[in-house]
Amino acid sequence: MWINQPGQISEHASMLGSMAFPCYLIKGERSALIDAGITSLAPLLRQEFARDKLILNYVLVTHSHFDHVGGLGVIRELAPRAIVVGSAKATALLSKRKVYDFILSMNRAGEESYQLANLIGQEQIRLQPDDLRVDRVVGQGDVIDLGQGVSLEVHLTPGHTKCSVSYLLKPDRVLFGGDGLGAHLSADQVGSQFTSSYHKYIDSLRKIQKMDLAAIGLPHQGVLTENDADRHIKTAIRCAEEHFAAISQELADGKSVKEITEILFDRHYKGIALMEPEKAFRINLQAMVNVVSKEQSTQG
Repeated sequence: MWINQPGQISEHASMLGSMAFPCYLIKGERSALIDAGITSLAPLLRQEFARDKLILNYVLVTHSHFDHVGGLGVIRELAPRAIVVGSAKATALLSKRKVYDFILSMNRAGEESYQLANLIGQEQIRLQPDDLRVDRVVGQGDVIDLGQGVSLEVHLTPGHTKCSVSYLLKPDRVLFGGDGLGAHLSADQVGSQFTSSYHKYIDSLRKIQKMDLAAIGLPHQGVLTENDADRHIKTAIRCAEEHFAAISQELADGKSVKEITEILFDRHYKGIALMEPEKAFRINLQAMVNVVSKEQSTQG
């Protein structure tokens, strides 16, 4: 089943925000939010905190991209004691001023493209460099204990980025993996996201494939449960292999990175993929072309 509306997704988890930019709230004795979304989510996050009188203990960052940490400014305002959790590599990246500048610029540039832009109104949404601070560094096998038998197990899943992390919710058996899970486009198509390393991306997907999962919380397209979750991971592997092969062929034919990026853009930027801002989509495509070119030259 595909859950594409905010609401309860398992016994201890619910989806906040929107299908395009979801945040996942986990509740035990304590609570955690998976990812912080974009700056434009601020009005919806304010509504959620006000309605449920939410006291947030943790924010778990899957990776350092702008649309997963942009909401940290408003979250730190609403929950000043919340502990932001991320990998060591995410910690290092998010401490860099140039990374902050890029994250802020991408959020600002994309606000007009987001379906949530009309909710901003006159609110001046701000994101300060220190808002991106990671308070607790986690690694493979670490556990965030929320009490009452609820926990989140950390799995390093690089490939989309070097800093990518997945969190396995127990006992619900729901995995939250950020863009390392690929972009759900349809039942038989998953947009590839190996913007850091193709081989590590495939290895991470195969690692996830071995897990006994009841559902996966996608980075931008809602939640897939049971058989649909299993199929998504298998499809993500197949589509990544096909994407890698297509880029490899274009490189072998002598086309430039820019030319290949435009070919891929015309081929893939349609349908549900249009939820992603054009600039970000192009950046990711070009990164994947560069990854294939680099990994091929290294192997050669």
